[in-house]
Amino acid sequence: MKKWYGVTTSFYDDGRTTAAITSIIDAEEKPEDSYHSGPRADVYIDWFDSYTAAEKFVNGARKA
Repeated sequence: MKKWYGVTTSFYDDGRTTAAITSIIDAEEKPEDSYHSGPRADVYIDWFDSYTAAEKFVNGARKA
């Protein structure tokens, strides 16, 4: 089994962006990335194979 780190990123209509590591799972294969468009924000869930890569993505999204 391999650990996968899920990052949830929300892009709000007013320009705000939030991002955080919200899930950690054990699985053989990488989970599928997903996307949802809501009434006030677009929400993405991206999966990474290391905590470092997930954290780097979160920091980059927060600076966007």
